[in-house]
Amino acid sequence: MKSAASVGLGQSPFLNVVSDQKIQQTLKLMGQAPDARITPEVGKQICSPQRREGHDDRLDCVHRNTVSITLNAVNAATGDNIAQEQVQASKKEEVLSTLGTAVTAMRGKLGESLASVKKFDKPLDEATTSSLEALKAYSEGTAARLEGE
Repeated sequence: MKSAASVGLGQSPFLNVVSDQKIQQTLKLMGQAPDARITPEVGKQICSPQRREGHDDRLDCVHRNTVSITLNAVNAATGDNIAQEQVQASKKEEVLSTLGTAVTAMRGKLGESLASVKKFDKPLDEATTSSLEALKAYSEGTAARLEGE
């Protein structure tokens, strides 16, 4: 889910999505395990170097279960919630399209113009894959590569 959300948000020319590799490197520098759970406090610490580069906001994607998805945009400096989008898919086959809808709505809530969202908004099943299993395998492979495997 995180990979698909990153792809969807990465379509925006106005948002900066921090890569998993950058997050893992930062966690190591913080003395944390590269696969450490990213709590709000850890997320704030991860985003500290990003703030110095002019990026003040952090986006968390929490996948609570197979049908409920919550996206939260949090100001990394203050911890204040900027925007939230919560959606539910009625079945597993709808999860990616539902996530795509949430990502598109979140981009608008974060201030991206409707014209820009429309121009740079490819459906997630086209930008990634329509198979949730394939996306999971890709994400696991990417994580293994980042760990040197």
